[in-house]
Amino acid sequence: EVDLALREVSSSRLREAVDRLAGFGTRHTLSDTSSPDRGIGASRAWIARAFQEAADESGRVGEEAVSVLFDSHTVAPDGRRITREVEIVNVLCVIPGSNPAARDRLYYATAHYDTICGEYTNPECDAPGANDNSSGTAVLIEMARALSKQRHDATIVLMAAAGAEQG
Repeated sequence: EVDLALREVSSSRLREAVDRLAGFGTRHTLSDTSSPDRGIGASRAWIARAFQEAADESGRVGEEAVSVLFDSHTVAPDGRRITREVEIVNVLCVIPGSNPAARDRLYYATAHYDTICGEYTNPECDAPGANDNSSGTAVLIEMARALSKQRHDATIVLMAAAGAEQG
């Protein structure tokens, strides 16, 4: 199964995803959430669309259908890196297990998609974060494409998390 999944991974798609994520300029947790092409809001919407494409391509239906969802919570200012109340939004791709007896067993793979520049509290400065951590998020997207086409006993949860740079 691992070899089959690895054959599905495309280095060019990985590179495209890293470039796309870095192209949002910044993904600082306190950055713009409404722009279609800059900031954390644009990046999480793009990640959700990429996960949804994988879900749509999987051919899974019913209780085995892949789902994409947002997990959000509010964080209060901490006096260090979080200067105002902010909604932290994680993007999840859930690939249900095919064995009903094992479906409740969850395996997680995570990467953070937020970035930060040298001015930790400045949400406007560019922080493309190609290596930290667009690369990890790109891997999650490729995992969604590869693993959603296979059947696994347990459920796989792929989570692109925000707020890592704020601790």
